[in-house]
Amino acid sequence: MGVTREQLERAITYVAGVMVRLDLPQLAPILDRLQAEFEKFDREDPIGRARDNLPPRGMTRTQAAAYCACTPRGFDSWVSRGIVPGAMPGTKRWDRKAIDAALDKLSELAPPCSYDPESPEAAFDEWQNKNARAA
Repeated sequence: MGVTREQLERAITYVAGVMVRLDLPQLAPILDRLQAEFEKFDREDPIGRARDNLPPRGMTRTQAAAYCACTPRGFDSWVSRGIVPGAMPGTKRWDRKAIDAALDKLSELAPPCSYDPESPEAAFDEWQNKNARAA
């Protein structure tokens, strides 16, 4: 199994921190090697950079809270108040796109239009109502 981009970033940060805090210049070759591997990783998988920066579609409660810039307790409050939808049925995961749609609607970013039962907003409302009853 290969090393991930995130693991390389953490290793670089850790080694650089140790090198500075403990004044260990002999770690410089290790840091150089890690940075070279990181650059090689980016050259071989440029799409991975964008993919790594995108939150997962199905997020844990903690990830969903961080995505909304809330604490987990604050996120639970948002869910109970209907600001964002609850977890996907049968899971303990929150759909990033459902959260985006709810926040867009709350922020009035969704364009005003007549009610269309086939619209994404109508589908979200139906999904939210169905999940509110199930919870």
